Amino acid sequence: MLLPLIGMARPACATSLHEAIRQAWAQDPLRHSLTIDGHAAGRNAEAARSWFPGGPTVSGQYYDDHFIGSNQGYTTYQTGVSVPLWLPGQGTATVRSALADQDVARARLEVERMAIAVRVLDLATTAALCAAQVQALADERRALDTVEGTMQRLLGAGEVSAADSHAVSGEREDVENRLANAQEQLADARAGLEELTGRDDVPDLSDITGQTLVAAHPGNLDLAIGRDPRLRLAQAQLAAARAEDNLVQASFMPNPELGVDAIHEKQYGSPWNTRVGVQVSVPLPSAARNVPMRMKAVREIAAADRDVQTAQRMIRAEYTRTRVRLASAVTILSHATSKRKALASRVDDLQKAWEVGEVSVIEYLRARRDALAAQEQERTASVAWHSAIARIMISAGSTP
Repeated sequence: MLLPLIGMARPACATSLHEAIRQAWAQDPLRHSLTIDGHAAGRNAEAARSWFPGGPTVSGQYYDDHFIGSNQGYTTYQTGVSVPLWLPGQGTATVRSALADQDVARARLEVERMAIAVRVLDLATTAALCAAQVQALADERRALDTVEGTMQRLLGAGEVSAADSHAVSGEREDVENRLANAQEQLADARAGLEELTGRDDVPDLSDITGQTLVAAHPGNLDLAIGRDPRLRLAQAQLAAARAEDNLVQASFMPNPELGVDAIHEKQYGSPWNTRVGVQVSVPLPSAARNVPMRMKAVREIAAADRDVQTAQRMIRAEYTRTRVRLASAVTILSHATSKRKALASRVDDLQKAWEVGEVSVIEYLRARRDALAAQEQERTASVAWHSAIARIMISAGSTP
């Protein structure tokens, strides 16, 4: 008799998908780099709130005509301090541009977290399928061992033919080969999980159900798409491009400078030797400077707007496919469960009939093969159902 579907039961002390994603995120080497980018953008925004767009400039000059042979000439010391000034609206535009860059860095962090979550989910899905298949095939191998032992005794007593005994042996060898292949795939999936999370435990997906989805996912499709980290990144990049364009428009010329100069002179017979004055430097606007800067900003806005539209279409199509896969998995799971139960009952009936010699061992083995296939179909549908729910939640910005 086939045992109940192993993948449907929650394994004891299994790692949850949420914990696996958290472990993978804690070990992600790109996370630190993206976090630094966000901190750097925040520091830029703080620096942009300064009174001046740049540091002061200190100048000093010294003139002396005694070196050319005059005994009644000049000796002049001149020093000055000047600071650049913000253009109208430039300081505010600089702060907003830095804050927009900070939003982009945070959005990139969320996208990377989503990518890590998807990778963990894919490996967890593969590992869950392989683990359940290994368990089912191991159970089937033990059952066939019993059948093979019975056939050997019957063959020795001359009650069955060698062909029937060989059929059982061949069926067992086929299960053995499939089991070895499943174990290899499981080991590969575990290695991938260990690379991401530091542990080779197979995350449990059974606690991710429709109730979990309803609790964490908005019912409106447009709202769910709007929460996708990839769309948020594209929107943040568009906002950053527009903020940069506003900064370019506010920087319509180089920053003017205002300074104070002091001159101390030594001149033969002169009663005046010190002067203080104000210096103003105002560079004029130039199309040769401004137009290329503005056109670059305009091109970046156009590219960012294109990325937003592309992301919306891609995410909507992905949501549609995932929701269809979810609905299909639910339907298949319902039918596969009924089919597995029916074929499991048939196996029980044929086993009793075979034991009393009413049916051939070939028919009994065929029934076991069909029941095992139905069990695998149910297991695949169950994992696909849980996986699709988790995928929708990850896209909506929620960690299962």
